[in-house]
Amino acid sequence: MLFALVLASGATAQRVAPCSGGPIVHVTVAPVMPASFNPDSVQAGADCLSWQMFIYLNWRASPARAGAPSSALAATFGRPGDTAPTVWQSYPTADAVFDPAGAAVRTRSGGVLELHDIHQTGGAWLTAQSGLPTYYEVRVNPDAAEFITQNGLTTAAGQAACARGKGGFNLPHGSSSLAGVARDTDCAGAPHTYGLDVGAIEIKAAWVVLPADGSLDHRYKIAKARVTDPATGKASLQTVGLAGLHIVRKLPGASQMLWATFEQIDTVPDQLAPARAVLPVNAPAEAAPRGFTYYNPACVPATDAYGCVPNTPPGAACRPGSTTVPAGCHATSAPMQITRLTPITPEVNDATADAWAAMRRQLPAGGRDSVFNYYRLIDVQWPAQEVPPVAPRARIPLLAADMIPTPDTRYVANTTMETFVQQSRTCLDCHANAAVANPALVKARALSARTIRGLLRGGQGAPFASDYAFVFSVRTRR
Repeated sequence: MLFALVLASGATAQRVAPCSGGPIVHVTVAPVMPASFNPDSVQAGADCLSWQMFIYLNWRASPARAGAPSSALAATFGRPGDTAPTVWQSYPTADAVFDPAGAAVRTRSGGVLELHDIHQTGGAWLTAQSGLPTYYEVRVNPDAAEFITQNGLTTAAGQAACARGKGGFNLPHGSSSLAGVARDTDCAGAPHTYGLDVGAIEIKAAWVVLPADGSLDHRYKIAKARVTDPATGKASLQTVGLAGLHIVRKLPGASQMLWATFEQIDTVPDQLAPARAVLPVNAPAEAAPRGFTYYNPACVPATDAYGCVPNTPPGAACRPGSTTVPAGCHATSAPMQITRLTPITPEVNDATADAWAAMRRQLPAGGRDSVFNYYRLIDVQWPAQEVPPVAPRARIPLLAADMIPTPDTRYVANTTMETFVQQSRTCLDCHANAAVANPALVKARALSARTIRGLLRGGQGAPFASDYAFVFSVRTRR
């Protein structure tokens, strides 16, 4: 029998109804974190687990314990205008874990975010119809943060030593209290429990600047942020809305991680239906977008920097084929036309409709006021079977065992974060190549496939693997 954990400030694990694919139950609007996953799960089970994680992670955070939910009542879930940090927002940023001194300089009081990173993987950026870029941040939960800091993984040398260690480079999967679940270990192979014992979680969030008049605040999880204009380098205080959210989690039954991704419903239309949003049935009141964030149905090619061609990567507005901005060319201010290339499946839409229905049943006033009425599951990808832990001295690429869905079925992509590679690769296609930091490349943003090929041609051999997590090669400072 698979159980879930209820984690609250000072609370202990309790047995509650699971949402892990076997058996499948409906989501509940409560801070319930499923403890394990059934790799034999059908789509509905993976969707259910993903929505339950989303609810847990977006619960108000405990003021006393980072990474844990507060004892707040469900009535506060998604209250419009609420800028209180959620569970995932109480996680440290990846920058802070790897460079605490530098992060301390950038951190401001009062819960104000510092947003300056506008680049997706590969260097692309995404500009909304407002002419303002999308900002990104990456956070890791206490389990992952403690694994990094306690094993000395903030340095390239420490990461290489871990990969050579008896325990290998294995992020924690948590749930040590469950029968039959092997204990997590440190890099030397000694049993160890990290953080809240829920397994390593990596969050990537996409934020969009909202209108100053507050007219869209009720449709978004909002935050106050100092955003840096990429064209001028100047920062200003803005209200930002959560446009997209990746949840990547390692847990029993998903040693290759479970990859779930969500978007706010106003982001983009489907490529096959560009004039309207295709939403799940029984969508809440006011569910239809008030204009798309990244698409204008009335776009005029003669005056549009991208000629109204959907999903054109940045740089083309200034110089064809370029991903850099030449001096005097402010391409980051040119609105983009983005469409979803892989339609959301009926099964996934059913899961979102179920979550919305749960909010209507469990929240005051039928849940009409919760901003999370305006979020939807895009898809989830999971391993079709468990695989052994990453072996000591394992090198990239790691095993990319069968994943569900497979690329010949559909690609899993978030239009706010994989905008220009929506149908070119799956989650694991990239992350099987996640490596430890190479001392010669510590300042690089990531180890791209091209860089890896270059290393191999240069006779240096493939780097050690970092358990499907790119955060190590991207964030290491020294």
